[in-house]
Amino acid sequence: MRLSRIYHGQQLDGAAQATLDESASRHLVRVLRLTLGAKLIVFDGGGGEYPARISKISNGRVVVTLSEPRHPMTESPVDITLAQGLIRGERMDLVLQKATELGVSRIVPVAMERCVTRLSPQRLEKRMRHWRNVVIGACEQCGRTVLPVIEPLQSSAELTENATESEYPLRLLLQKDSTTRIDDIQQPAGRRILLWVGPEGGFGKTEAAAAVTNGFRSLRMGPRILRTETAGLVGLSLLQARFGDLAK
Repeated sequence: MRLSRIYHGQQLDGAAQATLDESASRHLVRVLRLTLGAKLIVFDGGGGEYPARISKISNGRVVVTLSEPRHPMTESPVDITLAQGLIRGERMDLVLQKATELGVSRIVPVAMERCVTRLSPQRLEKRMRHWRNVVIGACEQCGRTVLPVIEPLQSSAELTENATESEYPLRLLLQKDSTTRIDDIQQPAGRRILLWVGPEGGFGKTEAAAAVTNGFRSLRMGPRILRTETAGLVGLSLLQARFGDLAK
C-alpha cells in the first residue's frame, strides 16, 4: 500500500519529531482517517523525505516521529522554467499541477497583452497563496521532494528583458507558425531552459517580435492548435523526453 506523503513547511534536518500544521493535521486525520501509529512520508521541500509514524494527536495537531531521511532521485537533470501567460482559474491550476508532475523547476506567471485574466494586487496575493498550495499538493502526489518556485508576476516586457542568455542558454516561445521543431533544438549549456507560453489569445505581435529580437527561439509543436493549458504541458513533455528523464 502506498504511504501518504505530506509537506511540512519547516526544515526537518536533524529533527526527531515534528508537529504538523493544522491544515496537514486535519487532512491526515479527517480526510485520510489516519490514526496513532500510522505510517506516512514527510518532506520539507529541501530534497529529502522522512519515513514517519504518527506518535500523538492532540488539539487538532498531529505529531510525527521521524526516521532517517532518504533522498530519492525524483528531480529532473534539466532545469526548466515555465513562463505561463495568465489564464483563468482552473486552467492555471491545471498547468501548475501538471507542470509540477512533469518536473518543472520554476513557474513565472506573466501578464500579457491578450490575457483575459487581470489580477489586482489583493487578488494576486491570494492567488499566489493558492498556487503554492496547488504545487504542494502535486508534489505530495507525484513523489517530488523539492517544491517548484513560483516567481512573482512579470509583464511580458519584464520577462523579455530579465530572461538573459547567461541565465537561460535556451529560451523558447511556442508559436504555431514557427518552422523550428523539437528535433532541431540542441541541448543547452547547463541544461537551463525557459519555455514561454502565451494566454488564451496567444502572443501579441509586438510581444513575440520583442522576444525573438532578444534571443528567444520560436518552437512549433505540430499542425494542430493547442489550448494554452495543453501547449505548455506538451512543451514540457517534449523537453523532458529529449533532455531530461521522462523517457528513462
